[in-house]
Amino acid sequence: MLLEICYLRPIEELLVPEDLGPNNQPTEISYLQAARRWLMEKKGKGEFSFAFLNAISYCLQCFMNPYASLSNQAFSKTIEERILVPLEDEMNMLLFGPTDRQLGL
Repeated sequence: MLLEICYLRPIEELLVPEDLGPNNQPTEISYLQAARRWLMEKKGKGEFSFAFLNAISYCLQCFMNPYASLSNQAFSKTIEERILVPLEDEMNMLLFGPTDRQLGL
């Protein structure tokens, strides 16, 4: 998960009692709730770049999609287009400045 990589903390550390399911055990929804709460908290502090925020948001949306699978070629293509390319473009712009394409040249 991008949030875990960015902050070097596993999502399990962010669970609160309200996130837990039956028998006080985490469920898939528990992790979604924790990630959403973490995202909103960090977003409110302005800690994310535009592309990073969009990438995390898209990943959370995909979590709820029963057809989301990296073995699905069409889905993999959307991951590339909606997550990887924007993150790479933003990184390159921050490291090397805008390209002629970004400047409209």
